Amino acid sequence: MSYPDFPGFQPLPPCSTVRGLHLSIGIALALALSACGGQFAYVKPADLTAAEQCMAAQQEQAQQLKLQQRQLHDQQRELADQRQQFTNALNGLSGTFASLFAANLKNVTPPPAAPATCTPAANTMRTTSTSLGNKQLVGATEQVRFPELGLKLEARIDTGATTSSLHAEDIQLFERDGHKWVRFKLPEVAEKGGRTVERKLVRTVLIRQSTSQETQQRRVIRLQIQIGHVTQDAEFTLTNRSDMEFPVLVGRNVLRDLMVVDVSRKDIAFAASGKTAKGQPDASEND
Repeated sequence: MSYPDFPGFQPLPPCSTVRGLHLSIGIALALALSACGGQFAYVKPADLTAAEQCMAAQQEQAQQLKLQQRQLHDQQRELADQRQQFTNALNGLSGTFASLFAANLKNVTPPPAAPATCTPAANTMRTTSTSLGNKQLVGATEQVRFPELGLKLEARIDTGATTSSLHAEDIQLFERDGHKWVRFKLPEVAEKGGRTVERKLVRTVLIRQSTSQETQQRRVIRLQIQIGHVTQDAEFTLTNRSDMEFPVLVGRNVLRDLMVVDVSRKDIAFAASGKTAKGQPDASEND
């Protein structure tokens, strides 16, 4: 449409055309804004809070795992220490048992040898050997010789006794040159009133009687004793054995490592025939 009366005048476009223009401008602005902010994303505050809580829970779990690992490591180290202590204790016990076994084995008297049987058809006789290897064979009772005293006495062989014992009476303790000595009588000697003997005191021991709980002091001396071919110095406790059958008791301190006991036999140590009566002086000392 033209207006001849108003040269150069242009009428306004229609309303629809204006609205389309506004829409185009809006779209252009939106595209421009989206191009500038494409590197960022919008997160809701609730989602951010949930994410932070999840991260905090994970960190707490990680701390708990570290603590549990540390506790497990400590427990393993403690178990290793206990195992080492147990191993050391076992090694110590093994050494102790080995020592005890060796000591007991050393003190054990071998079982008595089986006696030889007599066969009438062959007219053989029982063996009269008085030695077993390099050890003296002794019976349940033996004649023992005290060379220093010139005396032979009947003795009972007792593997259950630790120390040997000698019958003595009127036991007196005295001093000589600053040392303790013992004076006692041997009533078994075939002399009027017995024989008085003096020996240096080794020590005094307390002995508990098997028939009661009372203890008794006994003096200990050293004497030379001979059984068979074995002669040695040994300790003897002095005590009144008048109520005993034998004046001498031979214990393990005399038997150990040197003799083997055959309890089925008696008086087999000396090859010489014939018995020496109790308290009989040794003829070899009187020649």
